[in-house]
Amino acid sequence: MSRPDVQSDIEREFREAKRVAHSYLRSAGVLPPEGKSKQEHEKEKRWSDERNMRAAILRGSSPYGLPIDPDAYNAADLGRRYLHCGRDDEVLDALLERDCSHWAYRLALDWVVCGLLATGADVPLRLRRWDEEPRNAKPRVKRRWRPETVQNHLIGVVVEMMVTGTNVLEHYGEGEKEKEQLQRDLQATSAEAGRPIEELPTDEVLKRVNKRRSRRRGNADARRPLTEDEFVALVQRLSTGVSAGSHMLSPPTDYRPNVEPSFPNLPWVSGEATKDNKHRTYSICDAVAEVLQEELPRRGRSEDRDRPWGRTVERAWRDYRNEPSPHAK
Repeated sequence: MSRPDVQSDIEREFREAKRVAHSYLRSAGVLPPEGKSKQEHEKEKRWSDERNMRAAILRGSSPYGLPIDPDAYNAADLGRRYLHCGRDDEVLDALLERDCSHWAYRLALDWVVCGLLATGADVPLRLRRWDEEPRNAKPRVKRRWRPETVQNHLIGVVVEMMVTGTNVLEHYGEGEKEKEQLQRDLQATSAEAGRPIEELPTDEVLKRVNKRRSRRRGNADARRPLTEDEFVALVQRLSTGVSAGSHMLSPPTDYRPNVEPSFPNLPWVSGEATKDNKHRTYSICDAVAEVLQEELPRRGRSEDRDRPWGRTVERAWRDYRNEPSPHAK
């Protein structure tokens, strides 16, 4: 294919990626609904998170969906697991340890106490002491609900959906990071190969996954190559219903393709090979950033308002995938 034809394909895919990004950002709640201000939308999201947390913890599942704030999501999952999955002491310990780290864990503890009392169950001594402590005597919560944290998390979700070509991303419970990371490695392997994982030989998939593990920062165990037996065992465990929920697009969305969107000519992030003579970059992250630049004016100081969205989008996606950002200081 000639260079002009390749450039034409890139530009066409970029326009389609922007259309998909706009719809996904709207469905994910990053962009406010038509006729509603961003401030009103942020208040509604917080109210929705609190409602969904309460339903998930007290009922064991939420008819409205799961919280979108990452901390609220984790707090709701811990509370749900404690009340409905065996009263695990380690789960309760995790909630109590995080009581002061974010408002969501304190709310989760409140609803766990309510759930125990409503069913006539015994309240553990350490939880009873926590509940009986006067509110004004409790240590101050360090972090509260921050719209920017939720926004960046959802931007990362949207980019991941466009990169992997799916509108549903499964997430696993607390303490199951290895399976969650394997899922991400499998998604990335499929995207690199341009084929579903099921169509790739096991030895090839294992080789690609171990290559990604070798580049990972962190402790030595996280970089250790998986044996074939370990890999097969982990993959089997992924399909046994261990998922605690999923991140997905909230209906309705005006983008309902017959097949999932795919952008074979667009890299995930900006690169020199995707720049034209005007130095415009064409990548999935660039498509998301351009939509945000057009639709979501920044607030605050003038230098913040003028700051382009490109690095924010890339960082949000890398944070979502637990990968270090090259722009991080």
